Amino acid sequence: SYITKAVASLNKDVILFTEERFDSPPAIKFISSKDSKEKMVYQGNSQHFKYKWGSAELINYSLENGTDLQGSLFYPSNYNPNLQYPMVVYIYEKMSKKLHQYANPSLLNGADLNITNFTSRGYFVLCPDFAYTLNEPGISALNSINKAVDEVLKKNIVDAKRLGLFGHSFGGFETSFIITQTNRFAAAISGAGYHDLLSFYLSMAWLWNKPQAGRFLNDQQRYTKTYFETPDLYLKNSPIQFVTNISTPFLTYTGDQDSNINWNQSVEMYNALRVLDKEHIMLIYPNEGHDFSGEDAQTDFTYKNLDWFDHYLKGFPKKPWMNEFK
Repeated sequence: SYITKAVASLNKDVILFTEERFDSPPAIKFISSKDSKEKMVYQGNSQHFKYKWGSAELINYSLENGTDLQGSLFYPSNYNPNLQYPMVVYIYEKMSKKLHQYANPSLLNGADLNITNFTSRGYFVLCPDFAYTLNEPGISALNSINKAVDEVLKKNIVDAKRLGLFGHSFGGFETSFIITQTNRFAAAISGAGYHDLLSFYLSMAWLWNKPQAGRFLNDQQRYTKTYFETPDLYLKNSPIQFVTNISTPFLTYTGDQDSNINWNQSVEMYNALRVLDKEHIMLIYPNEGHDFSGEDAQTDFTYKNLDWFDHYLKGFPKKPWMNEFK
């Protein structure tokens, strides 16, 4: 379990702390120097223990350059070792910490994915850690995710033909790039992502009134030089440059008030895939930003991401909204 918010008494003979894990709801405990035994003060969400809940474990994998990484693997609540299950891979940068975060199933998840919604629905969820090489943000994500997925498939508990991919923001960019380089995913969702590195580089982050170019040097994109000095390195990691390769059914979503990553980035990808007649739906939520705050938008998106993966990974019939957007 993960210990947070530890507070010591004035004479430091008692420490009060909270503790939680994916399969164990937050609890307030204390430990005294008198007997060194943990004692419960309050157990949150005590009804949790009356229900089936998925388990979780860390997996280990290594990149070709020898870098060792970890990921958190979450098991379905109804797990049967004699079956193979679909799996959704949830990506950003360092995601293994999700092992230590408890989450109730919920319809209100911002613009993100709720792991428990999926494990309670019969999915595995993998949250891998990525390692990055300078000037290769997309390629690094591809290399890391392939190694993580390969490690899980060795267990023979996940169906390799029923893999889904989900990422939001930087994870949305990574998702977009990854499906231009591999067809191993049967469905993908990219939220509030950027898909064209050049147009994103030249755009503004109105949230801070700063050019987006600042994100590329010594920041999340990890470039060492400007686009104009090394354009080839930018284009090699830009999803839009490889859009003709996409064969994965692709759902993108954004808010029309997103001033962190302009929603036009999703429009660019939509227009490209529309010209190419690829299987793609774009959702634009009115009056929502980079994350979703309205209950209606959150609820709608939670249902839609479940609908998307249920159809492509479980063979459920398409919901009406999936036929309306073409």
